[in-house]
Amino acid sequence: MEAAEVAGLGGKALSGVAQFLSHRARLSELSLARPDQIVSAVLHETGYLEFLETEAASPGPTAHEAEGRIANLAELESVAASYEDLASFSRPRRSSR
Repeated sequence: MEAAEVAGLGGKALSGVAQFLSHRARLSELSLARPDQIVSAVLHETGYLEFLETEAASPGPTAHEAEGRIANLAELESVAASYEDLASFSRPRRSSR
């Protein structure tokens, strides 16, 4: 945090760095959690899912795009649930050709 202040960050930028570091610290505690738990925590901790849900509920052209992103994230969480740990989730699957 001191480095951000030394770099001349202040106001919103400094607040953003502090928030990022807080998220990072809390999410790093999940390193031993199941991949679906990690995906869920990231989506909720960052507020991204809530943001998309708000967009999806709002009239306008972004609603449909937000709904698609929510569906994609649900699929990611579903696929992540089929892995036991982060190491197996991050390892590429071999093609069965």
